[in-house]
Amino acid sequence: MNLFNNIYILKAFPFITSLFCFLLMILPIMPSGMGEITPMLGVIALSFWIIYLKNSLPFMSVFIIGLFHDIMIGTLLGVGSLAAIIIRLFIVRVASGKRTSLLKSFLIISLSLVIWTFIIALPTFIKSSFSLSYSPIIFQLLSSIVFSPIIMIILSFFLGKVKKHFY
Repeated sequence: MNLFNNIYILKAFPFITSLFCFLLMILPIMPSGMGEITPMLGVIALSFWIIYLKNSLPFMSVFIIGLFHDIMIGTLLGVGSLAAIIIRLFIVRVASGKRTSLLKSFLIISLSLVIWTFIIALPTFIKSSFSLSYSPIIFQLLSSIVFSPIIMIILSFFLGKVKKHFY
């Protein structure tokens, strides 16, 4: 049986892939000492699905994904949810319309990564602004922007299969 024949899996596919990418983002898969600059795959996937399928990730799903991030990372509870909801509001406002080009999607995802980084890092900046090294945060943002076209191409493959069940 083909996985994409089940309507329930197709409806939950954006949520499942976003949650899986957040899990990949959190797991220690990078070499020792490089975990701080792991690309933000979850934010890229979340932004991609919100851009192309606005109805696939309602506010409750986005909130759950952000809460999952907070619990797994250990940040202040609710900061990830706040960042995810703000990103959803930003994308829905900016990417209005049926058609979005890949370049516009790349720019929106890049801005979403900047918003996520700022909101997630803000409590840490406030708590320990003098003893914090900013270079890992900047390199994580840059590595995420560099990897985002690759993730967009991979998710575009699944978009055609999933899109017909949302419109």
